[in-house]
Amino acid sequence: MNVYLDDMRGVPDENGIWRENVRDFYGDVVERIEWLVVRTVPKCIALLAELGEEVKILSLDHDLGWADPTHIGYDVVTWIEERVFNDPTFYVPEIRVHSQNFSEGGVKKMLAGIESIKRMKGAK
Repeated sequence: MNVYLDDMRGVPDENGIWRENVRDFYGDVVERIEWLVVRTVPKCIALLAELGEEVKILSLDHDLGWADPTHIGYDVVTWIEERVFNDPTFYVPEIRVHSQNFSEGGVKKMLAGIESIKRMKGAK
């Protein structure tokens, strides 16, 4: 399973799952990736804590606008960073950033946090 944190992007189906097909060189669907779309940081963190290694990819938006105005996607990065600092064996999924917040530095902060997590994971 993959988790997609965004306040408005991603169009979930009637079950709340955003589906993305992966196609091979010939255009045949070879894998169906299922994304569970979450709109708030607390929900995202709760899923990560509950599902652990079941989450393979985590894709984060920075600004969560109307859906979660008191949090930003960077909060998820810092939550993971803190867990890894306290326990280098803490499981971390592949983390992607799909935010468009370049002007205010949101993407830069998130990427720096992800690099920090990678360094700590490598320092076991």
